Amino acid sequence: MPEKAPSKIYGLHLLKAGVAISIVLAIGLLTWLIDKALDNPDVQTKSPDWLVNAGGFSTSFWVPLIATVGVGIGLVLFVFLRAAKRIREGEDIYANRLGRNVRRRGERHIHQTEEQL
Repeated sequence: MPEKAPSKIYGLHLLKAGVAISIVLAIGLLTWLIDKALDNPDVQTKSPDWLVNAGGFSTSFWVPLIATVGVGIGLVLFVFLRAAKRIREGEDIYANRLGRNVRRRGERHIHQTEEQL
């Protein structure tokens, strides 16, 4: 099995750190939202004034908010974990990006082999 380039190892570490930070933030945010929902269960949404023929509805404000935040966090984690899987499999996830031949100072090493480093 060939040795991984330092940029790929560094990329994996960054993605793992991103996943860990996202999980910590998700737990904190969802805990805070659930705490506020338990403290204020009477907060309701109502039909907007411009929606005349809705027949009027009123529902809990917290359930859709918590579900939306949960789905958003799940999508962020999915993207991070998928990128980590692709890097582990050896793919260069930056190969087809816009501005591909323009390298900033910190990115010069990305396409160098071990012998060039």
